[in-house]
Amino acid sequence: MSVMYLSYSGFKKCSVADKEDEGKEVFFLSGRTFANRYLLPRTLVTVQREGQEIQVPIESVDSEKDRIQDSKIKLVKKPLNTGCLYEYWHVYVNETPHSLPNDRLGAIYGIVVGKIFEIFYNERLWRTRNTRQVLSDRVEGEISRALEEAVKPSKGRPGGVIRWRGEGEGQNPRGLYVDRQELMEDVLCGIEVGLDSIKKNLLVGRDAVAELKLDTTIGGHRIGGRADFIMTRVQHRDRIIVDGKGTKKRGDYTDPLQLLWYAMLYREKEGRLPDSTAFLYWKFEHPISMDWYTFTDEDADKLRQKFLRVVTAVERLTRRVGVGKKPSLEVIRNIFPPEPSISNCMFCPYAQEDVCPGGHAKRLEYETKVAARQG
Repeated sequence: MSVMYLSYSGFKKCSVADKEDEGKEVFFLSGRTFANRYLLPRTLVTVQREGQEIQVPIESVDSEKDRIQDSKIKLVKKPLNTGCLYEYWHVYVNETPHSLPNDRLGAIYGIVVGKIFEIFYNERLWRTRNTRQVLSDRVEGEISRALEEAVKPSKGRPGGVIRWRGEGEGQNPRGLYVDRQELMEDVLCGIEVGLDSIKKNLLVGRDAVAELKLDTTIGGHRIGGRADFIMTRVQHRDRIIVDGKGTKKRGDYTDPLQLLWYAMLYREKEGRLPDSTAFLYWKFEHPISMDWYTFTDEDADKLRQKFLRVVTAVERLTRRVGVGKKPSLEVIRNIFPPEPSISNCMFCPYAQEDVCPGGHAKRLEYETKVAARQG
């Protein structure tokens, strides 16, 4: 049996191979005074409805009428299987070169702020008096490194491009930043907000580590993940995993499944789940700077089983392609079928007319919608 490596991002792209969960959905309950929960359909939850405490299946929760701990409930429903097998094959199996340069400016803020707080935790800078100044002094160098890394070619694929906001050649009228100075000011602001969130959420622990690799082996296959921050909070004495997000909107490009993935890997290595997990939003101030999620052993068991089903299915598909063969794209599309949608295709470098016509059409649809919103 071959050894397959699967990270969270790879898993998300190929989870559609799991026929057992095809069409299934997952729910997320969130509220201001209770930890968010990851729940499968038919799971019973206790809510307060019209002054009475009752148990209802998760899919029957009424966000207008029901409360948990006197807090209004937000109910989010997502498909359990996501991604695109065709993109997975190009990225992870074939490592297909592509000619489409990707504008990387939007990722630089999160990369730099994440690196700054990695320095904060790994160098124990909460113990120093001039923490803000020490971190601020690192910003310029980290921006330079991030910009340089963003444009480097890799594995036959072109490096990214940096398109500052503007109307000139090589610029983007909808770019996030006019220039490097504006980017730096945003990062410095993020440091201020981040330090305040760390203080008010008590995100300090003597054993705190950043960018901790959680890779392990399940069923003979390597499964990977890298947690932004793991610590035992001094005052709460709870073991937590935190993932930082640089999005402009809370909840954008976030999925609690990512936190469950880290929690599952942590359990494989440590024999127990973390007490809690969270997304930390660098652009939002306390008390809305964090979304907390708790998971059960049953949640982790189900994800572990799903991982094994997905690996088995992808291995079967890969064998159909054959080792050392160079089949046509039509053959690959039949074995690893595309899943054209705006969410799958808007940033996919393989959504080109000669590689994936369906994906190319969705990408054009997305670009048309963006242009219309911008006037």
